[in-house]
Amino acid sequence: MQNVIDLMRAASRLMKECNRAEVSVKGRSNFVTETDVAVQESIKKGLTALYPDYGFMSEEQENAPDYQKPLWILDPIDGTANFITHYHQSAISLALFSKGEVVFGAVYNPFTEEFFSAEKGKGAFCNGVPIRSDNEVEFQNAIIDLGTMPYYKDRAKEVGRMTEELILRAGDMRRIGSAALAMVYAAAGRTAAMLEGILQPWDFAAGMLIAKEAGACVSDWEGAPLDPRKPSSVLVAGKKVKDELLKLIREVQNELD
Repeated sequence: MQNVIDLMRAASRLMKECNRAEVSVKGRSNFVTETDVAVQESIKKGLTALYPDYGFMSEEQENAPDYQKPLWILDPIDGTANFITHYHQSAISLALFSKGEVVFGAVYNPFTEEFFSAEKGKGAFCNGVPIRSDNEVEFQNAIIDLGTMPYYKDRAKEVGRMTEELILRAGDMRRIGSAALAMVYAAAGRTAAMLEGILQPWDFAAGMLIAKEAGACVSDWEGAPLDPRKPSSVLVAGKKVKDELLKLIREVQNELD
């Protein structure tokens, strides 16, 4: 997959060279920039040349994917709000879905020059160095990244209650603002877990494979496997904190029902 990695690195220069992002509003707290589209088109063009028979699904286009053939799943800039404000926690996220599963995933933050990648059955890496999730940390010491579901304001109370319970029960919290980076940071043991209540396939397809290959537990908020063909809640966690987080989620949801 070195040719794909090279494509991502080349396209990422568009992110670093952008001095002023031209912004359009897709919805409340949901933005797209000219750079999102430029990165998407650069990678799409390269992938089509290399793999003309593969499908392509991306955040910044209309999608009608054919899951019967290999399919690239791209988020050209995950963390666009961060990108707009020059808070350099944004990444290109690319996955390859084939025969019912993700077989390749890569998440690249060009601002930190960290390239996370995995191929099914071959382990997970950051800049070529193996990464592992933290499966030993106890919940009371765990650092948790909680996504705030900014596009879904109707779930604000749920996020608020989960924040309160995590502050009381866990060690500390983070909010990086990029689901793809939150997933690979959990995969690398920088946090004990990440969770977000609703994400699109391009947000989590690459990260789910990287996290699995790093030894993390990956599921939705019911504890079921993720399906990159549809939106889903997402949980990535070390083994010791997974059950505590699923319990906390159930308690908060039952309280608010």
